[in-house]
Amino acid sequence: MSTVDQNQTSQYRQTIIIGSGTAGLSAAYQLQKLGCKSVFILEGSNRIGGRILTEYLDKDLTQPLEMGACWMHGLQENPVYELAQRENFPSHTGTILSFDIGTCVDEHGLQISSDLHHEVDEFFESLLQDTRDLFEYQQQNNTQISSTSIHKVFLEKFENFVNLNGGDQETRCLKLKLLQRSATIACMWLMRRYKLSANIALKRLRLARPIVHPNPSFSAQLYLFEQMNNQLDLNYGLYKEFQFERTRAVYIDYDTENDGIDGKNNLRQQFHAAFTLPYGHATCTIIETYICRECHRELFTNADLSRHSEGSGLFDWFMKYGVEKQMKSVPEKECQQKLFTNYLEWVMIQIDQPENAHFDNIKCPQCSTIVGKYNLNGAKCSCGRWVTPALYFDIDKIEQKAITKMNIETKNISS
Repeated sequence: MSTVDQNQTSQYRQTIIIGSGTAGLSAAYQLQKLGCKSVFILEGSNRIGGRILTEYLDKDLTQPLEMGACWMHGLQENPVYELAQRENFPSHTGTILSFDIGTCVDEHGLQISSDLHHEVDEFFESLLQDTRDLFEYQQQNNTQISSTSIHKVFLEKFENFVNLNGGDQETRCLKLKLLQRSATIACMWLMRRYKLSANIALKRLRLARPIVHPNPSFSAQLYLFEQMNNQLDLNYGLYKEFQFERTRAVYIDYDTENDGIDGKNNLRQQFHAAFTLPYGHATCTIIETYICRECHRELFTNADLSRHSEGSGLFDWFMKYGVEKQMKSVPEKECQQKLFTNYLEWVMIQIDQPENAHFDNIKCPQCSTIVGKYNLNGAKCSCGRWVTPALYFDIDKIEQKAITKMNIETKNISS
């Protein structure tokens, strides 16, 4: 069959897309652009849009309130960011580990004033502090405050803030929009209040709002919160690793061309300073050591291996501790095709210089032989997974020493 005939035939093939969220609608749009005439979208709910949901504050439908998909994370290779740029939305590059630096815009693409943004952030932080104070009061006095009383107090504070200093209708609506937060916060409250696991808390939350479906990032934070016994522990090993992953994401998004090399240097130093040994490899009864073939210097052990499940799509820290750890219902097959590791202390010394593009060779620290590669943006495994970040070793440049049986604890920094 000729190429022309194949194209003509493909126009009439039936294509079924599962789900009418952003991905499903985008797939249908691209297929139609390519000439596919028969596309069916199957949607389980009574509306399209997935996590994108617009409610309205008035009966005339003139004051929209977005209930989800309000934050744009990451700038590199982000189609949403590229779309925002084409529409001339304001952009912003922030400093590391700060949540109050983003640029906020309304539904028309107009930037919301930073003063109002900070005012709302401060009020939200005050609500969180009130919640912490309430928990401490109940624990110290061994008492229980009725949910009706709590609701009344918080509702009054909320209404007072929204109507503070009078304010016109537009300002009040902007405050409401800026106050939105993920259902993850509500889930964490249930976990802490009733000592629930993340899965049970999510099930309860979905009884009230079936649309709740945390993305891998929020799922990972729920799992992290559960591991910390439903309270914040800044010294907990997994929390430190979570912070380290966030520094990597901010670091690789920094634009040296527009924002200068000095800022990049500062971020690199913060990225290295945030390094912590990988969490979750505490009990090893069998140790396999991997050495450089050239000089026989020990490079890492099996406790340092970063394992991922076979398949396609992204696999990063949030997948590992979110979807993979918490939400997965059917066990997936672990990939054995390539040798990826977690961050290693000696590799961290080599990782990244301001002038490179976040990828380079990994050299043996003793003889400087190239034994692998790293890429902070990720790399594709032969199984199909895109592993982020990627530290992988050439099996022809390293060799595995004899297995030693022992009972040790490795890289456990949970306290």
